[in-house]
Amino acid sequence: MAQWYARTTVSAVNPDTQTIIEHKTAGVFGQLHESSDEKDPHDIIGMGTDTAILEVVFPQNEWGSDNGDYFSDYHSVKEDGDSWIFQVKNMNKNIDLKDEAIMITLEGIYTVESTIVDGSTRYSEKLNHTDERLEELTLIDLDNKVAYSVSELNNAEISMNGMHIRTFKWVLGSVIEADYNAPLNTSITATPMSFKRTAVNTESVSNSKFGLPPK
Repeated sequence: MAQWYARTTVSAVNPDTQTIIEHKTAGVFGQLHESSDEKDPHDIIGMGTDTAILEVVFPQNEWGSDNGDYFSDYHSVKEDGDSWIFQVKNMNKNIDLKDEAIMITLEGIYTVESTIVDGSTRYSEKLNHTDERLEELTLIDLDNKVAYSVSELNNAEISMNGMHIRTFKWVLGSVIEADYNAPLNTSITATPMSFKRTAVNTESVSNSKFGLPPK
């Protein structure tokens, strides 16, 4: 089975300045042979701050001491369906987006190849805008019980619904009724790290490469 990942991006318009705010360096999900559905080295912890204007995170609350908001969530490669819950957060109340429309997109599927070099796994990627998984992925708005295909997202009318945290799910494969149920206690704060990270305090997050498994 093929290894792959995709990147979820989100954008909104600042109601005060009418400039575009976007987060496109996280929201990474996929399947790798070396990953698991639990915590693994390819799952990157979020910044753990309350200053992000807009961000995409995967809330984890069943990983014990590793609970928190993650910027990536890789699972094991499997033949049947899979799903990933993520949240769009606007925690910086100085720029209030709770009443604004948001745009959620996927830039495509990255197929991943891995090789062993000197005992370590090395990865390479290739962006595919027509990968069959784009047809198999469904976005579910868990707060409103609405589903969208990837092709429908450009015209989807999605907003923050008066909230600062919105919860969604990517489903790979057939969608069943249970996929519309939001799990309890998904709004969590990332576990503090032992080192400092720079808070996200600019309106446009850097488009630097993020998401490929560590080499």
